Amino acid sequence: MRITDRLPQTTRRGFLCGGTAVVVSAVALGRVYASEEVVLFPGEDGGKMLVQVARDIYPHDRLTYSHYATAVGNYDGLAAKDPAIGSLIDGGLRQLNTLSNEKFGMPYLQLSREEDRVGLLKAIETTPFFQRLRGDLIMTLYNNKEVWPVLGYEGASVEYGGYIDRGFDDIDWL
Repeated sequence: MRITDRLPQTTRRGFLCGGTAVVVSAVALGRVYASEEVVLFPGEDGGKMLVQVARDIYPHDRLTYSHYATAVGNYDGLAAKDPAIGSLIDGGLRQLNTLSNEKFGMPYLQLSREEDRVGLLKAIETTPFFQRLRGDLIMTLYNNKEVWPVLGYEGASVEYGGYIDRGFDDIDWL
């Protein structure tokens, strides 16, 4: 028995329904971040700041703003369901801005040097805010199939018989 025989089979209807849900979600998320109206931080730059923090924690020059916006886009929904998450994120961003203002005389988003922003993140790396965001980003950023080709990952190989038969040593960026 081959490994692919044990995988669940996708029907055409299931594929179309799933694809429609992804497109609708992507369009909705794009509207939220394109208009800079983030529910979690109304009237502030919280959405932009959260994207910048994500970029500073996991920097990749080849990833776009939208890749990071997608990765942090779930916090609005999480905060709506659980106010403690909203308080955690809001408090962490406010703490970063306070530290930035104290050290550099300007908010976090106005810091042009990556080294300055990373220094501020190192100062809060043991806080629940930073640990939550860092852990969540591992899943939301790197589990995004749109990010995979940009980073050179070809995706799962189990359905193709494994990496041995699929060029396990063909990555050119290592």
